[in-house]
This record gives sequence, structure tokens and C-alpha cells, in this order.
Amino acid sequence: MAFKLCLHCGEKCPARIRRCKKCDGVFAFKIKKNKSKTSSVSDWKALVPGEHIKVSGGSVYIDKQGNETSMGYSGVFSVCGVDEKGILACGKDRTSGFCHIWMLQEAESEMGIIKRPHKVRKINVK
Repeated sequence: MAFKLCLHCGEKCPARIRRCKKCDGVFAFKIKKNKSKTSSVSDWKALVPGEHIKVSGGSVYIDKQGNETSMGYSGVFSVCGVDEKGILACGKDRTSGFCHIWMLQEAESEMGIIKRPHKVRKINVK
């Protein structure tokens, strides 16, 4: 069983106790800070093949009634390369494969699809 010593009276106390049983002294605890698992990508052209990214947003189709349908990619991807219009990536799960992630300015196509840039965050892999 693990023990710790009270700084006030020197009594041996169990490791998970908050106050000393003998002198009622309070033990100090270390507070763990949550580290972010993702970081924002400021320049998508600087991405290197093999890096992992989390993608959301993207293109939208608006029908005659005004309903929006998302046409963009979402999920975790591995970067395969970068071209002048966006990111070439491979999906990390079974539902997505090779794709092109649009990163240029918003533009409307002939078919009624509004191409919007995706939101990209870099994943810190251990």
C-alpha cells in the first residue's frame, strides 16, 4: 500500500486521502492541464504527406426550397499531397477513401453547388 507523509506532523497517511487524520492538515494536489489534441492550420499549403488532419465543413448544395445539403468531407484524413486547389488525402476509417479537399475561396458551380473551403485542424499524433 502506498503512503505519503504529512508536511505538518510527519504522520504516514494513505496515498489517496485529502486531509491528515492526526493533525487535519490539507495535502496539496497537482492539477493536470488538458492538452489539446488538435491545432489549427494557418497555411494548408505547408502540410506534409503523412500528417493527420481533422476536416469539417466544405461544399453545400442548396435545393429549390432553400434546404442545404452538405457535400463536403468530414473526419480524420492522412495527407497524401497538396495541389493549387486543395489537399489530396486518404481517409483513416472504412467509410472514406481517397479525396480532394477544396481549400480555395467560395465559388458557385453550374449545378448549384456552392464550393466553400473546408475547416482543417492538424492532429497531434503520439
